[in-house]
Amino acid sequence: MKKSLFLMFVFLLATLWGCGGVKTLPQETIQAVNPVAEVDSLTREIEKARADQLDVLAPTWFEKAEDSLLKAQRDLQRGEPVADISQMAAYGRVQLRQAEESALIVKSTLGSAIQARSLARKAGAQDLGKDYQKAENDFLELTNAIENNNLDKAQKNKAKVTQEFDQLELRAIKNRFLNEVRSQIELAEKEGAANLAAKTYKVAKESLSEADAFITENRYQDDQIKEQVDRAGFQANRLLQITRQASLYKNLSPEDTALGVERLLYKLAQKTSGDDLRNWSFEMQTELMGERIAAIRQERDEMKAQITEMEFDLEYLETKSQQEQAARKKLAAEKRFNEIFNEVQGYFKPEEAEVYKQGNQLVIRLKAIQFPVGKSFLVPENYVLLSRVQKAIAAFEAPQVVVEGHTDSTGSKDINEKLSKERAEAVEEYLVANRTIDAKNISAVGYGPNRPLAPNETKEGRAINRRIDLIIKPSFVAVSGGK
Repeated sequence: MKKSLFLMFVFLLATLWGCGGVKTLPQETIQAVNPVAEVDSLTREIEKARADQLDVLAPTWFEKAEDSLLKAQRDLQRGEPVADISQMAAYGRVQLRQAEESALIVKSTLGSAIQARSLARKAGAQDLGKDYQKAENDFLELTNAIENNNLDKAQKNKAKVTQEFDQLELRAIKNRFLNEVRSQIELAEKEGAANLAAKTYKVAKESLSEADAFITENRYQDDQIKEQVDRAGFQANRLLQITRQASLYKNLSPEDTALGVERLLYKLAQKTSGDDLRNWSFEMQTELMGERIAAIRQERDEMKAQITEMEFDLEYLETKSQQEQAARKKLAAEKRFNEIFNEVQGYFKPEEAEVYKQGNQLVIRLKAIQFPVGKSFLVPENYVLLSRVQKAIAAFEAPQVVVEGHTDSTGSKDINEKLSKERAEAVEEYLVANRTIDAKNISAVGYGPNRPLAPNETKEGRAINRRIDLIIKPSFVAVSGGK
């Protein structure tokens, strides 16, 4: 409660100070703190407020907060008492809070105007100079009115300011798209387009007007606008060329004009066939060269088609070659896998282990491995068998290995799963400790009684189910196979 009263007291005094009625806060209300940190903190708060546009949405209170910051900075430079600096920083913060509250009212009252202003600025309306500045000043009048509790004035003029920014946005968009077209037409006008190329001039002006009208109705349709502007730009550039050609011919005699056209047709004929066609009419020369150009285009298109077909053939051959290489690699991998499989089978006696292929993996089912009842540590009797496992793994040159532990169904399922995992880990640790395989290439899992090979109702079946399986995946290309 005391804290709330204190903040209200500071706020009221700051308000009066801003109006010229109070110059200082009582010393007992300010606690001495680091003055540099106080000023830096207020500086950051004001920078953030500016980024949030409080200088526009609540200009009066924002200006007061800035003024408080400047005074605090000045007092800091002069070495004024810490309490005075803290007092000024407190004023600035109170004024910023008031600016934030005022900005909320502005946003709710002038939503449409704020949106129109934002769109205008996004379109680049700031480049429109005095016209934009007038709209900006009119907007600031509205925000000032709200700060001064004159909501009626803000409501009354909101539509006018919104329309100003809307029109500025449209002008900015048109400038962005049409300035180059306008510049081309203006350049043609300076070179006499209205007199020298009146028909073309009319077409260019009409094309510009059509693009302008389209933007007026579809200001956010950038793709369609670009199509309209490209057409207008084409006509503007055409106008400039026609104007310049007309300027060249305007003082020539009819014969000199005809000779100029003949010279152009002659150059074109020399490039297409080398024939001298100057004794033909201009129409016949043009028609013949058109036919020759069409024939050249057809030859070019046919050549492109042939090149495309050749590229397809080449791609097919490359693909076929890759497939053949892959097939050869697969066959080589299968051969190698089978050779190692046959070799590994010879490492174990039938009563010790069963070795078979499973897809692209080799499985060694250790039938003779023994653990004490209910225990997971390895006994010396297993070392001979495990040495053969080491030899089998080494034959594959750094494969991936999974050690699977399995039990029968006697006893608790949870205990069996834990025991099977621990037994598999014991084998894994043995192989890693003896440098048979890197630890990152081997893992252990326990399945408990979940994957039986025989019925658990008989002693023989349970013996079969108590086992360790090693799944070996070679590092070379995957192969296929079966048991």
